[in-house]
Amino acid sequence: MTSSYPTSIRPSATEIKNRQLTPQNLEIAIRSLYHDGLVVVENAVPHAALDRLNEKMVRDAYALQSRKENSPYNYNRGNIQQDSPPVKDYFDRDIFLNPIATQITTTALGPRPKWTFCSGNTAMPPTADCPPTSQPVHSDADFDHPTHPFAYVVNIPLIEMTPENGSTEIWLGSHIDSGLHVQEGRHGERASGRIKLDELEKRRAIRPPCQPVVPKGAIVLRDLRLWHAGIGNQTDEVRVMLAMIHFAPWYRNPMRLEFAESVRSIMEKQDGLEVPVDWVTEEDAMSRYLNPNATAPPATPPAIAAVFVEDAVEDGEGTIELVDEVVIEVDNDAESDVVVLIGDDVDDAVEDDIVVEEETKCLSLRQDLVQRCATHVSIRVDLKPLRVLITAEKVYRKIQIPGTIHTTLFLGL
Repeated sequence: MTSSYPTSIRPSATEIKNRQLTPQNLEIAIRSLYHDGLVVVENAVPHAALDRLNEKMVRDAYALQSRKENSPYNYNRGNIQQDSPPVKDYFDRDIFLNPIATQITTTALGPRPKWTFCSGNTAMPPTADCPPTSQPVHSDADFDHPTHPFAYVVNIPLIEMTPENGSTEIWLGSHIDSGLHVQEGRHGERASGRIKLDELEKRRAIRPPCQPVVPKGAIVLRDLRLWHAGIGNQTDEVRVMLAMIHFAPWYRNPMRLEFAESVRSIMEKQDGLEVPVDWVTEEDAMSRYLNPNATAPPATPPAIAAVFVEDAVEDGEGTIELVDEVVIEVDNDAESDVVVLIGDDVDDAVEDDIVVEEETKCLSLRQDLVQRCATHVSIRVDLKPLRVLITAEKVYRKIQIPGTIHTTLFLGL
């Protein structure tokens, strides 16, 4: 039986100094990603940079945990989705723009992969209210996706990651068969992308999962399609693991990052990645990164940054270009407006002058009209004007479109 433990590359002192793997080690990394869907590269990040960021993010983690049911948890309250501070004081190139990580993803995906997701997964110490609890085994690619590699997650634990403090359970080789046919749970739900139990047992007989020890300073590159599960932390120490996603340059992904202006000078010095960024003030960046509802004005929505039409519109060719609004050009000059509403639920929408349908009606429309395809959502709009609520990462777009249209919307994940 093939080993359940990942390949771990230990770069030489020369490789670390040059910030590049040799062709031999690069080949090992690519081969491991192809066969296993994951590879570990040790000693890639200086410990001092990790320590400084960890101190800040541990404090933030406790602040997020105190919100209880309102915390941004994944599957259970012991596993928190936590962003890093998007400001220069905590933005270290060796962490967020790691040259070895970029070398590997560039080799695997093509020149200048697109970095459009930056967050983290934090395993909290157990409490009486929240004992150690594991996530269901799932795939992050909980949408209709290519069958070949299109995105890699760059995970960087800020401390050593062990089975005791919640090292991620990984199912090596599972990226080969990770489509919707093996999943359950609708995209956008907290528990989406769960792998069906019978599929887990089939896979276990071929190659069981493991919880590897990942040393401090290592980077982990994981195929977005790979099956995995967050495991409960049984220690008294918070375990933060950063997660950045590099997408293939050809993959149509409209997501954007948000950083403070102070990071711009660092970002503009690198050319290995394409990084779509919305630049904001330091004050706005620090006030929002732990409070996703305190978002920017609707003109720059954080999760869905672009929508366009691919199919023809009845009575004319349709084109959509989204900056602050969407206009559909047809023969009769009809127009449609897109209004961005931001909130935890429909009732929290921040646009006072927009009447929001009651939540149940909107959810019913979404169930009927939005297919479970995440990046490719097909919608049929009838002759009568119809308002449709589309959700993605707590961002709501209400679309009113006159006329008859069959179109495809491309949404951020």
